[in-house]
Amino acid sequence: MKRLIPLVLLLCALPACAEYFPLFPKAVHPQVMPPASALQLWLANWAVDPVNGGPRHSASSVGVTADCTGLGTTPFNPSGGQSQACPFSDPRYLYSDPWQYANIGWVISGGDTVIFSNFSTESTAGRISGADSPNCPGGVPDGQFGCGIGASMEPPDVPSGTLGNPTILEGSNFASCGTTITYMNHVRQVPDSSKTAYLLAINYSGQYHALGLTGSQYVTIRCLDLFGNGGTDRNNTAYGIQAGYGSPTNGNIVLQDVAIHGFQSKGLIGSIGGPWTMTRVWVYMNGQTGLDFDPGSGQVSSGSLTASYLGIDWSGCAQSHLPFTTAIPIASQGCYDDVSGGQGDAIGTPTSPFPFSCNYCYFTLNTQDGPDFGHGIGTPLSITNSYFFGNMGGNMKSGPQSSETYINNLVVANCYRMSQPITGTPSDYNTHLSDFCRAAGVQNSAGMLAGGNTQMIFEHNTLVGYTGTVMDMVCQDSSDNTVPPINCSSYSITAKDNIVLQFTNGGTATMWDVFTPTVEDYNIAYNLTSNPWTGSHSLYTNPTLVNQPPTVLTSESQLDNFDFNILSSSPAKYAGVTIAGQTTDQAGNAWHSPPSMGGLEFAGTPTAAQPTFSPAAGAVTNPTVVTASTATSGCGSYIYFDTNPTPVTNQTTYTVTTAVTLYAYVHGCPGYADSPVSNGSWTIYTPTPPNVGISGSISISGSVTLQ
Repeated sequence: MKRLIPLVLLLCALPACAEYFPLFPKAVHPQVMPPASALQLWLANWAVDPVNGGPRHSASSVGVTADCTGLGTTPFNPSGGQSQACPFSDPRYLYSDPWQYANIGWVISGGDTVIFSNFSTESTAGRISGADSPNCPGGVPDGQFGCGIGASMEPPDVPSGTLGNPTILEGSNFASCGTTITYMNHVRQVPDSSKTAYLLAINYSGQYHALGLTGSQYVTIRCLDLFGNGGTDRNNTAYGIQAGYGSPTNGNIVLQDVAIHGFQSKGLIGSIGGPWTMTRVWVYMNGQTGLDFDPGSGQVSSGSLTASYLGIDWSGCAQSHLPFTTAIPIASQGCYDDVSGGQGDAIGTPTSPFPFSCNYCYFTLNTQDGPDFGHGIGTPLSITNSYFFGNMGGNMKSGPQSSETYINNLVVANCYRMSQPITGTPSDYNTHLSDFCRAAGVQNSAGMLAGGNTQMIFEHNTLVGYTGTVMDMVCQDSSDNTVPPINCSSYSITAKDNIVLQFTNGGTATMWDVFTPTVEDYNIAYNLTSNPWTGSHSLYTNPTLVNQPPTVLTSESQLDNFDFNILSSSPAKYAGVTIAGQTTDQAGNAWHSPPSMGGLEFAGTPTAAQPTFSPAAGAVTNPTVVTASTATSGCGSYIYFDTNPTPVTNQTTYTVTTAVTLYAYVHGCPGYADSPVSNGSWTIYTPTPPNVGISGSISISGSVTLQ
């Protein structure tokens, strides 16, 4: 128990209280749940556990001789009688008595805690929504969920807690439920899938959700994995979390170490009416949108979202059903964009004020935009230390806010990426995708508020891409309409310490559209339509990053493992200007004084990749040409390769005619330390001639003339 109010002890006689509080010995079991007034005084710990739990006690049950209160962790004993202090075995017992017709209503009260245990994988997930028997024969409940409710059985709004006692839904590993992984070539913090409790929302038609928060206040959800069962059924509108409608009253909602994935529609839908906080929330492979704060019909939010370590990936792509058969378990032909009946934004917003702050966030491979705050009006927006890759539309995208802050972000604006195969996905994942580089290929965009004084800070970002406009800015009024730029004459844009590196992939990008910075210096750009800078310390030259691909791309995969670090020879190294309040780069390393340009400080001289041989060492025929190569871009001409343990011959091939041991290393490649030496031994083998035998008779006819 979380807390037992002393008043309850004073007012409660022991025999009666034994029915409600496992603290006391039980004698009889006429009923389990205390009156509502008693529950309001008592903040309880509820338990749900499929291994140690049993059925919920019901006064209407037939033939049930053993059941649980849900208010204890003692393992269920099938011979232990009714009202045992043991967990519920099914999450749906928390809000439905399957022995009563059309019964829906939380058994918990506001301020209670529910702990989910032993739901450790998708295949062992606990059902949080969906009926067992929606058409119960004769309308008589038989202990199966859904009688009188229908297939779209779903939990009502989570009961509201208070400032001091929020309602908590959590996995049993909540105290340590985060981990660090590398995903899409970037390190990120996520909920630990080996520790979260999996809750399955499953339905076969209609609209449903895993959790409802339309009017909930002071609710904490942590260490849970909300799983929508996957699939591409376009008739279902399945949501992970249902937020508000109309004038929303929900707020003071905390999501921590929560995964939301596999829903045919959206990870979250609805408007918010107060502050929401998300920490280590991973939203991925939802068929329409990641987080959609626009429930439609102009219903606006009046709340705010503060996020850290928020990841949203593969929005617009449906997750496959179990069992997963690919490393990235997208359903066959599972991705849709805005012209094929999908949507694909990582975050969608209505035209309304919507304060948003995102630190260490990740937005990759969404079939439309990343966080689309293009309709947010007149409130602060901040995106810092964040990473973008492979989105089919824009990346950092904002409407006419009062202030916009972009610091230490790393962006790969490769909007054609999903037009080509991606390792780990089914070969046909992108069958329904076509709207690549939508909206004229704009990589990032922002609005200036007409009649206002929009303040934009754009510092220490590294922007990589190849199409349209790197930063498109327009003047918009308070109704989100584009108006002539003269209406936004009071804006302020400060751009310092940025790297802009563009590649050629069928076209060349421009830097600015409509508006340019009011303060600009200490930036570097390369391969744009023209030099975008006016600052005396800004540069228009190649920033030379580690393993930087050729300027002209021949395959989308060339940007897959993009390294944002700069070489020791980079003109961006220590060429920036110190900015007050900015002490570390995105990786947490202290800025040098003066700092380097871009989102990462110079991390020291990288080592060239050790050469590999083709064919590999072993027995070969005479002669055989062995080739040495390195994975480090631009260092192939610096390979030394011969029979010396420290090679002295600058070459990449060696012809083997006898048994020999060869050595190779990369030496003197600009910006790289020499690689370790590779070695291998080759021997010569002589193919054994075939043993041909002739049996039988040979007959020759005709004449032969010998000369």
